[in-house]
Amino acid sequence: MPHTAAPPPAPDEIAQHPGDRAAAPSPAPEAAAAKPPARYPVQAMPGMAALHRHTLGDPDILIGVIDGPPDTSHPCLTGARLEAREPWWLPAGPPDPQGAEHGTFTASVLAGQPGTVLPGLAPRCRLIALGHPADEHTILDPHSAARAIEELLQAGCHVIQYTMAHHTASDDADPMLKRAIAAAVEAGVLVCAPAGNDYGRNSIAPAILPGVLAVGAHRADNAMFYFSNHGPAYTGHGITTLGEAVFGATPGGGVKAQKGTCVSVALITGTAALLVSLQRHLGQRPDPLAVRDALLATTRPCSPEQAHGEPARCLNGYLDLPAATAHLFPGLPPLAPDLPPPAPAQESGTQRRAPSPPPPQTPPATLQAPPPTSQAPPPASVQPATTTASRPVPRIVTLADRPDLADARPANQQQGQQEDMPAFLGHDTAGRWAKAADLQQHFPQFTFYALDADGVVVGGGQAAPFALHAPGRDGHLPDGGWDEILLWAYTDLQQATAPDSLGALGIWVQPDRRGTGLSDRLLAAMKAAARTAGLTQLLAPVRPTRKHHQPHTPMSEYAARTRPTDGLPDDPWLRTHVRAGGHIVGIAPTSMLVAGSLAQWRHWTGLPFDADGPVIVPGALAPVHASLAHDHAVYAEPNVWVHHPLA
Repeated sequence: MPHTAAPPPAPDEIAQHPGDRAAAPSPAPEAAAAKPPARYPVQAMPGMAALHRHTLGDPDILIGVIDGPPDTSHPCLTGARLEAREPWWLPAGPPDPQGAEHGTFTASVLAGQPGTVLPGLAPRCRLIALGHPADEHTILDPHSAARAIEELLQAGCHVIQYTMAHHTASDDADPMLKRAIAAAVEAGVLVCAPAGNDYGRNSIAPAILPGVLAVGAHRADNAMFYFSNHGPAYTGHGITTLGEAVFGATPGGGVKAQKGTCVSVALITGTAALLVSLQRHLGQRPDPLAVRDALLATTRPCSPEQAHGEPARCLNGYLDLPAATAHLFPGLPPLAPDLPPPAPAQESGTQRRAPSPPPPQTPPATLQAPPPTSQAPPPASVQPATTTASRPVPRIVTLADRPDLADARPANQQQGQQEDMPAFLGHDTAGRWAKAADLQQHFPQFTFYALDADGVVVGGGQAAPFALHAPGRDGHLPDGGWDEILLWAYTDLQQATAPDSLGALGIWVQPDRRGTGLSDRLLAAMKAAARTAGLTQLLAPVRPTRKHHQPHTPMSEYAARTRPTDGLPDDPWLRTHVRAGGHIVGIAPTSMLVAGSLAQWRHWTGLPFDADGPVIVPGALAPVHASLAHDHAVYAEPNVWVHHPLA
């Protein structure tokens, strides 16, 4: 939770706030440091000023905040697209000044208007501030917490900041709260939550839940705060950013510098909302979970000194906004360095009066999307998405029709890899072998391209025929899934074995064409080509769209989940296959195998790989298993077998 900058506390002593009630903090083992200069939110995030030149947010992007009730009359919130709500399911209680200070700070960091005393990070986005009571009884009720998340989901929020803290002695959470978080992830909504200010003594829900982006805090000198929570439950889904000396609004028109993990989480929430806004400005489907993955995939590791000798304190690492932006938008110019932070503010009583705020940034009148580039097909799936433009329906051709398109895919992309797929998948052995063998040239009638009106490739797919009922196979779907399709197809080709089935290796769609039904049309083209070739079925080892947000969930359990409204699969890409006439018929537990030395995995992922056992890697559908003694790590990706009859 935020902590006031005056009077100065002990080096790492923290003020208590309802909902973050920890045991009395231990004395910090570091010497007291000079009070750092305070910064505005935009100055607290390197690269933010440059990002503001692209977008100040989008009114179609909605942020939801569960915090204390904000002072909506604060001058910095005048003109903000801010809706303050009360939890209607709870009885009214007396005003809580501490909760109001907390909620006003958060609202100003997110929605403070340009040119005011406190400019925020995403002033053009809409904000719903759900003013949850902050008394020690209500705030610790996870059922009310779950209802608050559901309220914001029903409102259509893209990003939700859950600022409250629920202490738990285990690395688990209340079932109702877990269901609410799972519903948010299923809806594609990013939930951010502070890791907590508990010195790592207790786990804090909902930050410990894998679908949540947990946020830790480092000091102005980049060393981790000792109080910033850490532990095994945060592994793989935590990020750290500045949590000290950041200006925010206070009720009654004031401004005060605060510190704590709830300062950090507001900065991360605003950053995420801006990146989602930029997705929309560039004609892409707003995808908050892709933003989450980019933030995690591009974190900077902290040094042993910054981590006080304990790397786990830094969670996944420190936020690197320029790297995350380049990861999401490779066609944008790199974010330029920002100006240094301002001089220290002058004290006035217990309030810090801020110096003049930074000048507002005005985004360009129009933003041009990066030029489209061809991409290789990922194993079995790409997430469908929406587009804001109305274009002619692309024409689908095969490589047999257009041999000149053989080199349409960028040469630096591996077989089965796409720009928004994790980089390590490009090192699957079977996929690299298929690329070297130029497998698509052997099956040009099953290599598909979608061409726009100008003949530009905007999507595609690849499949390979094989004999499922050949001796030794006997009609049994292989556990090896995607890899086995490649091996069987090439073996049958070499031995002149007549195929009876078509295996779907992948369908891909340019980001600005997703959500237009193009993936459905490519799937239909595969089925039509299989019928023409006299094959009896299409078999797809499907990579579910959102399984990587739940890496610990067994694939059999994930694939069995259905929507209560229509009985269709919960996962969007599985749902697309079923709507197209497919049937889920099994699991391919080792559909893709990626093995490498620990040094290779560090290079592919940016993670330390410094401990034995399972490692949660962003984008992976299951944990990667590492062995220090043997200096290797192995990833076995599970897929879902979907059968499409062609009769």
